[in-house]
Amino acid sequence: MIPFDLLYKLKDFLATTWPAIAAHYLETKTADREPSLAELKVKAGRGDAQAQYELGSRYTLGKGVDQSDEMAISWYHKAGEQGHSKALVMVGMKCAFGHGTEKSYAEALKWFRKGACQNNPDAQTFMGYMYEFGYGVDRDAAEAAKWYHRAADNGGASAQLFLSERYAEGHGVEQNDAEAYLWLFKSAMHNHPTAQLRMGERYRNGELNELDRVEAYAFFSLAARKLPEATIARDQLELNMTTEMISAAQRRSQQLRAQIKANERKHE
Repeated sequence: MIPFDLLYKLKDFLATTWPAIAAHYLETKTADREPSLAELKVKAGRGDAQAQYELGSRYTLGKGVDQSDEMAISWYHKAGEQGHSKALVMVGMKCAFGHGTEKSYAEALKWFRKGACQNNPDAQTFMGYMYEFGYGVDRDAAEAAKWYHRAADNGGASAQLFLSERYAEGHGVEQNDAEAYLWLFKSAMHNHPTAQLRMGERYRNGELNELDRVEAYAFFSLAARKLPEATIARDQLELNMTTEMISAAQRRSQQLRAQIKANERKHE
C-alpha cells in the first residue's frame, strides 16, 4: 500500500504537473499558421513524425475530428517509433492512464524510458514517479531521486520541485537543506506555481534565515495566477504589511516575473 504522504504527492502531481504537461504537449501549432487537417493527414501518411504527432493531438482534443483516444495513440505510436520525443511521452501517458489502450504501467515505463534516453525532462520526471510509486517496477526511492535529478538538470520544473522535497526529507538522497532550497528556487523560477507557493510559505514562516514578508508576498503573487490558495495567503499576509512594504513586494514580483519570462525566452 502506498503511504499517505506519497498519495498526497500523487494528488498534487495529477492536479498541477499532469495538466501543465498535457497542455504543453497538446499544442498543435508549429508555425505562423496552423496546418489544416488535410495537410496533416497527407504528411502523416507519408511518414512525417511531427505531423503524426500533431494528428494524435487533434484526436486527443477532438479538434476538427471526432475525439478518439484510440486514433490518438495510434498516431502517437507511429511518431514515437520514429523517435519523436513528445510522442514517446504521450504514448507513455496514454498507457499509464489507459486512454485508448489497455492500462499498463509496464508499457508506460517502456515508452517513458525511451523518451528519458533522449533527455526529455518530462519523460525523466515520469520515470521518477514510476519508481517512487512502484508503477511497473519495484518502489525505489534512490532510483526515483536519480531520475528526478536528471530531469531537474535538464530544466524540468516539476522534477526540480520533487527533488527539492527529496532533499528536504532525506528521501532517496542525503538530507540537505541547501539543496532543497536551491531546487525549490529553480522550480519557482521555471514558473511552477506550487514551487512559487512554497517559496512564499518559507519566507512567510521565516524558514529561510528570517521572516521576509516582501519576498513572501512576491512569490505568492506569482503563484496566485494558478493557485487560489496563494491568493488567500497573499491577502492574509497583506494585513500585516505597511503600504511601503506592499509597494516593494509588488515591484519585487514584477522583477521576478521579468526574470521568469527572460528564462523562458532563453529556452525557446
